[in-house]
Amino acid sequence: ILSRRSQKNKEAILSISTGDMKERIAFWILSLTQRNATDIRIIAKQRDLYGYFGVQRAVLLSSLAELKQEKIIDYTPTEVVILDRRALRDLLIEEIGYYEADE
Repeated sequence: ILSRRSQKNKEAILSISTGDMKERIAFWILSLTQRNATDIRIIAKQRDLYGYFGVQRAVLLSSLAELKQEKIIDYTPTEVVILDRRALRDLLIEEIGYYEADE
């Protein structure tokens, strides 16, 4: 029998691997960054990102644009700048009800 924490971790991973693109981007960024980090820039070409996430270019760009409009990130063709890491965490908590890494 899985413990409650293990079960929630499993549910979170399943949700992120098959869920909304914004959730997947949020999880990816949070997994690469430290909780109290500032001036966060992730160097990554967009073509590498849509390959990494296994989605079409338009799907990735649409999700990045939504996050930019919400003032959570900014991006260029070669980098993602995190403006509000806490909002990414809140997005995951809101959508899947759980995000353990920052506890």
